[in-house]
Amino acid sequence: MKSLSKYSKISGVLLSIAFLLSTSSLSYAATPSLYQDGQPKDTDLDGLTDQGELNIFKTDPNNPDTDNDTYLDGAEVLVKTNPLNANDPGIAPQTAPQQQSTPWIWYLTRVSGITSYILLFLLLIVGIGITSGYIFNLWGPIIAWRIHRTIGITLVIFVATHLVTLALDNFAKFSLMELFIPFYSQFKPLYLSLGIIGFYLFVIIILTSLIMIVTKYKAWRFLHYFTFPTFLALFIHGLFIGTDSNTLVMKLVYLSTGTLVAMAFAYRISKSLQGKLNRTIPR
Repeated sequence: MKSLSKYSKISGVLLSIAFLLSTSSLSYAATPSLYQDGQPKDTDLDGLTDQGELNIFKTDPNNPDTDNDTYLDGAEVLVKTNPLNANDPGIAPQTAPQQQSTPWIWYLTRVSGITSYILLFLLLIVGIGITSGYIFNLWGPIIAWRIHRTIGITLVIFVATHLVTLALDNFAKFSLMELFIPFYSQFKPLYLSLGIIGFYLFVIIILTSLIMIVTKYKAWRFLHYFTFPTFLALFIHGLFIGTDSNTLVMKLVYLSTGTLVAMAFAYRISKSLQGKLNRTIPR
């Protein structure tokens, strides 16, 4: 590393000297409109006129190496590199380029999003199993409700994790306004907004389950039907905006869960209509 750095500095000096010798009579950006105050000057002797540095290249006319990369500003202009960027020296890099790794927080965002979707699916299926009586018959009411509640609590944790990691992540770079206001972001606004709407519906379901299930059962039961549009919104959100949606595994996950929820929804509606019909037929 030290030898490479030394070689780079020597190369920069030699390149700069060669540039100055070959362009001693050359005036950069020499247009009459720039020199109304007199003859062009090169205060820092970097091969660029002061007027050119100020008006064209935006470099420091008092510093021959504005970006401190050991190469004169004029030399960098000659070889068409950026005199304002220390990482753009115009010669082979001193170290081998390293592949940029995906931040760990972005992996956590993706994992929490996928897990939240799967937990919502399980919560919905178990809920339908409870209302239909199948889960009660299988595990008993106490265990069935404990499973339903545990899934709900775990889902809240993963949804919160998904939002927090999205807000903190510098890879996706979502602002709080983009995360909580539908159609505010320009990134796939429809699919992102469906995720936000699904989140608010989920919050309504959770809060009413904590507050109204005992005191206002009918209202709670009606609002609990929001689980289906919540799932639909998040299904579309994840399918069309998820980073991993194009993988075979996730395609199978969305296909299977979407099909099962559609079947469960049809069953739930048919049972509800059948119950109303039975109540209206005189015995």
